[in-house]
Amino acid sequence: MKNLLLTALIVLISQILTAQVSKTVNLTTAGSLSTALTATELSTVTDLTVAGVIDARDFKTLRESMPKLANIDLSGVNIVEYNGIEGTSEFVTSYPVNSIPDYAFYNRTTHKELVNIKTFIFPKNVESIGINSFRFCSGITSLNMPESVISIGTQAFQNCDGIVSLDLPQNLTTISSNAFSTCKNLETVNFSEQLTSIDQNAFDYCQKLKTIKIPANVTSIGSGAFSHCTALSSIYADPQTPPEQIFSPEPSDFFYGVIKESTI
Repeated sequence: MKNLLLTALIVLISQILTAQVSKTVNLTTAGSLSTALTATELSTVTDLTVAGVIDARDFKTLRESMPKLANIDLSGVNIVEYNGIEGTSEFVTSYPVNSIPDYAFYNRTTHKELVNIKTFIFPKNVESIGINSFRFCSGITSLNMPESVISIGTQAFQNCDGIVSLDLPQNLTTISSNAFSTCKNLETVNFSEQLTSIDQNAFDYCQKLKTIKIPANVTSIGSGAFSHCTALSSIYADPQTPPEQIFSPEPSDFFYGVIKESTI
């Protein structure tokens, strides 16, 4: 009987520890998320919905003080400008409006990332995704970025192994260096027709990427943009005057995959 009761107690404790805890907050003052939640809520909330105004300080709270977070809904927030030393990076003191902050969910100093995060709903008016913002967030399986996004920063989604397919925003113009490098399970990418540049090593080591179609407006492809994409078999380029880099003396510097078909 004692063993049975002990087993039941262990199961109950396990269920409590793994239970989903939801919370919705409305912030009228940016930077106030840490005080809008109790200590218990900070340590236990798994599903968080935020409305109102936030800045880089609130993203730091999400990353550093809420270890159980799995699902984050920021669709009802406006990201405002923040200037100061209490943001997401000790190396950054200026965070622009309508931008996911640099190092939002990745701490460069401690190499801490939100590995538990599974879904992230972006604010509707976000225009840029900051440097290293989602690096190593391997639990994210899909990205539904709003159409307002025009640029994706360096290493923004590097090592996001859970992403299998990408439908990039139609207003996106710039994919910065290493933005999606080492997303080892990424198979398909649908590029924006407004895209003009794919920077160096943007998709380096995306070893399951099979086919790419370069939109007509692309004028720049950086060195190693698709290097080590060993499953890559087809490359299509729509530009009337394709980027000079594709026709460089060493094309293998840009496409290391075993290319079986190409219409460049």
